[in-house]
Amino acid sequence: MLKNIENMDVLKLGDNVNTDLIHPAEYFSLDDTIITEGLFKGLEEEISLADLKNKIIVAGKNLGCGSSREVYAKALKLIGVKVIIAESFARIFYRNLVNNTIIPIQILSTKSFYPGDKISISLTENKIFNDRTKSKYDFNIDPFVIQIVEKGGLIKKLKDDEDGI
Repeated sequence: MLKNIENMDVLKLGDNVNTDLIHPAEYFSLDDTIITEGLFKGLEEEISLADLKNKIIVAGKNLGCGSSREVYAKALKLIGVKVIIAESFARIFYRNLVNNTIIPIQILSTKSFYPGDKISISLTENKIFNDRTKSKYDFNIDPFVIQIVEKGGLIKKLKDDEDGI
């Protein structure tokens, strides 16, 4: 069973954030340390890994456009990202997040979220709570996505399903 997320600071990204900005190609590696070092190195403003530990990523439209490499999602997983909120996700990036047990939550607008806002997410009620604005946002997640995340990724889910047949 997935746990709710409580009192996290918002890390706000804009629209059309390309995967090469999330994780530049020069940090592709089989070494997890190198992979995590590259996270967000393509952005203009510096974001340290320590800053990401207690943050929830909130983005605009078309998050993860660009390359389809799964290393971007793996880098996010390695630092402990559990959920990302955006207005929309590039399709392959969405799939890579799910395969790496990160829940992509899509909502109509993220314009009222600001860096430093404290938010909580109820995965049982499908609601996001913004402490600053006292607002609630509804979202829907496909139950199959939750099953994949709870099983530890798509490959593990498929293997478990195969073993159960």
